[in-house]
Amino acid sequence: MTLYELGLEYLWQSNLVRRRIRKLTPCLKNLCADEQQELKRRINLLYAAALECKRIGEYLINYKKEE
Repeated sequence: MTLYELGLEYLWQSNLVRRRIRKLTPCLKNLCADEQQELKRRINLLYAAALECKRIGEYLINYKKEE
């Protein structure tokens, strides 16, 4: 697997995480306050993971271009 292909895999994973966030967000209105806080925490962790995957993916895809 090349760095470019690995970068694409990271971007794909980032999109999967973002899709999961979109599925979880509407659930917030149906929960009590404590459960909402817990789900918000979980969603924030997923946002961080998605962003990290995106950054790594873009870095790997553009790695050779920087040299």
